[in-house]
Amino acid sequence: MSKYRKKFHRIARRLTNLELQQGSTDFSFSMDGVLDDLQQSRGSDFFLGFYSKAGILKAFEKFGICKALQKKGFNDLKLSMNTQDQYRQMLRMYHKVKQPDHLLGEMVIEKAKLTAKSEHFIPTEFYPLGMLMIDWLVLQNPQAEFIEERPRLPGQEYPGLGIGLHVLELLYLMAKHQQTQGLLIVPHYYHTALIFSREFRFINPEYQALLNRMEADLSIYPLPVRAWAVECGAVYRKFDNTQFVWEPEEQILACDHKLREYLHSNEYEAQVKEAESRYAFYLDTERLKQNLPDNLTLGVKL
Repeated sequence: MSKYRKKFHRIARRLTNLELQQGSTDFSFSMDGVLDDLQQSRGSDFFLGFYSKAGILKAFEKFGICKALQKKGFNDLKLSMNTQDQYRQMLRMYHKVKQPDHLLGEMVIEKAKLTAKSEHFIPTEFYPLGMLMIDWLVLQNPQAEFIEERPRLPGQEYPGLGIGLHVLELLYLMAKHQQTQGLLIVPHYYHTALIFSREFRFINPEYQALLNRMEADLSIYPLPVRAWAVECGAVYRKFDNTQFVWEPEEQILACDHKLREYLHSNEYEAQVKEAESRYAFYLDTERLKQNLPDNLTLGVKL
């Protein structure tokens, strides 16, 4: 559990539906009414069928996101939403004006159902998994520059905002409010999976084992080195000296009590431990140095 969860739950209980839907041109404020409207039309004034722009900003204020951004000089937030698709929607956050060079955050959220595959990674009783899927999430400070102590990570255009945990907890509460079984992400980068692994678990215990073992074997290197090593093809499997290639897999943060219990159960952990014995990794520093992007300094001697 993150350090914000209990606090955010207390705040969420005090937020009313009226506050979360304030300022909308749609005056049907009941959850049932909103969902009925969504079934009848493809467009809505609400993000995920419930939250207005003003309501989201109110939540940002209550959960400390506005205060954290104000400390960085961002005190005039503007939101834009694309809610034309009732299942897959986009939310953007800007500073002062809605222009690309003022973009602070962007997320694409999808309501998804995972069906059982031929090889079941978790017991079939949990399927279909109704999830709130984070298709895309960017939090960035377009006014900041990378420094040697905190270099650019793969996929980054600007440094982060330092509000990742706040946003994650807000999304977790949204997933619960939407009555899904949890949050789902398919991380495109190794470092993203590692950062999310503080709260998320892989559906596939084999991949949870892989991540655990890689973190242990490469722990002498700071995160930026590990992240770029994977990106540059400089991580190898010890047992056969083959190059490791990151392949995205589903990670989930369960809202459903039984699903959360399973993902932390002895049964799941036993599968992870058994799989860990099949992995071992090493980092080829020479290959990493050869393949690093130009003008990128990792701040450590390789």
